Amino acid sequence: MQVIRFEVLNIGASARLAERLAGRWSVELDTERGDAIVVLVELGSTAEDLGLLLREVESWVEDESLVAIRCVVDGRAYVVSAGEAVWPEVGEGQDARDRRRHARLLEALDVVERLEGSDVLGVERLREELGFALRLIDQSS
Repeated sequence: MQVIRFEVLNIGASARLAERLAGRWSVELDTERGDAIVVLVELGSTAEDLGLLLREVESWVEDESLVAIRCVVDGRAYVVSAGEAVWPEVGEGQDARDRRRHARLLEALDVVERLEGSDVLGVERLREELGFALRLIDQSS
């Protein structure tokens, strides 16, 4: 059994990656690092499974406008990159950024709710992290 690690800095994006991969692979979310959510993916037994997984993650990186994420295969770190960054509008205020961040976290909470009852491990802990992030944004408003 080979497990591939993907390090995702955005909590909502990690939920969406887990949802995207869970249909084909065993997925676990690890929130213990603090600086990133680790999405662990167990490869299947076919030789081409790693290639399929990396192409799927590359497509997801582009869809999320993340540009790149770190991946660990066989103890070696790699970067999966695709697409271009989407930058905030010049002059965008903190209130607008907070509203957008809040909306993305609520969207991620919807993803987590869809994942509950699935085979993805670590969903409950991710729900707690999302709740904490939402409370922080609400307190700063």
